[in-house]
Amino acid sequence: DWLLCISRRYFILDNTYHDHYCNKVGAWTSQVMEKYWGEDPRTIVINEFIGVWIPALVAPCGDKIWILVLLGFALFRVIDIFKPLGCRWIDQNLKGGWGVMLDDALAGFYVLVIAYVVKIVLI
Repeated sequence: DWLLCISRRYFILDNTYHDHYCNKVGAWTSQVMEKYWGEDPRTIVINEFIGVWIPALVAPCGDKIWILVLLGFALFRVIDIFKPLGCRWIDQNLKGGWGVMLDDALAGFYVLVIAYVVKIVLI
């Protein structure tokens, strides 16, 4: 049990570190690419990667991981399309690389909360 607990903590810390630096790299990349491809270039997909990866922090190890992974992906796509609760504001008002990255990070955080509730209630 203690080894599983340590590995879960490591997984969460590693993913948090990973998300943090991917956000920085993504913001820089998006900033550079906007000069060549225009505002919020569709050729940059690291922002989508971050948005889908954040909800994976609540996915358990074992049999039911795919439920939360698929739910997280589907919910992220829906929230990313409709941009509720601040996501649209970030998308429209924050310019440059951080605007590209943070609206998807916020959408990913919303999905993280929803996935956590589903995990507690159903799994």
